[in-house]
Amino acid sequence: MGLLKIEGVHKHFPIHGGVFLREQGRASVINDISLEINEGEILGIVGESGCGKSTLARLIMRIYEPSQGKIYFGENPIQSFSRKEYFHQVQMVFQDPFSSLNPKMTVDALLTEMLRLHQPSVNIQQTKMKLLEEVGLASNALKKYPHEFSGGQRQRIAIAKALSAQPTLLIADEPVSALDVSIQAQILNLLKDLQQRHQLSLLFISHDLEVVNYFCDRILVMYLGKIVEELPHQNLHTQAQHPYTEALLRSIPHLDKKADGLQILAGEIPSPLNLPPGCGFYSRCQYRQELCHQEVPPLVKKSSEHQVACFQRT
Repeated sequence: MGLLKIEGVHKHFPIHGGVFLREQGRASVINDISLEINEGEILGIVGESGCGKSTLARLIMRIYEPSQGKIYFGENPIQSFSRKEYFHQVQMVFQDPFSSLNPKMTVDALLTEMLRLHQPSVNIQQTKMKLLEEVGLASNALKKYPHEFSGGQRQRIAIAKALSAQPTLLIADEPVSALDVSIQAQILNLLKDLQQRHQLSLLFISHDLEVVNYFCDRILVMYLGKIVEELPHQNLHTQAQHPYTEALLRSIPHLDKKADGLQILAGEIPSPLNLPPGCGFYSRCQYRQELCHQEVPPLVKKSSEHQVACFQRT
């Protein structure tokens, strides 16, 4: 059953310049995206930096408003909820935990503030202790400030802060990319455990294909603000068909692969200020044909769980 639904969403940012800072153009960052996050699933979104992953997360979090299209939580548009009601259901864990934690507040104050807002009837002291236990931190963490923790510990605090609202949907935007490799596995296992324990839906955003392939139930591949492929759980290496997804997989370094054996994409990424009329991947695709330059390929079902937006692969 669908928990959150996105229908035909676009997001454009005005570009201002000149002496009077007049609008000189618009950057199209999200271009006609439709997707659904089901109850209790982990949906992964992967793509290069700048493809629109984080912008999409911020649209869901109501940090930005869509230029076009609708976002529904359950059966209602997200704008129909007050911000308090909405953020009781939807929370986000950011890439840099230090920037999302108030440096002037102790962990005790951070969690107390969230609990008073979202769970005013609970025993706040007991709930704080339970939250710390769930994320693997000792009780003496309450007395400390964010700067007194390591990066992995700060991310655990950010997760505890998000859980204090008792959300049904948790958005994790590159939650482990700023952490050491040894700590990344710990945080991923923690998120997986919490997702199952609390029956959360999780939107997991990353540029790491191996992590997404291992961690997520369903994978969406984004390029230039559009979804170009959807794949089922752990089938990224065996079923990927879009030329962009294939190129991402070929660029992953392995111990048995020499550096000069990595295949790097040629061509330039189109500017979001001047999107091409057809497929956004046209300038970098080795399989391109004239039709690709003229028309935008739609997402076409290859199976019940696999969709590809490519004229050559449908």
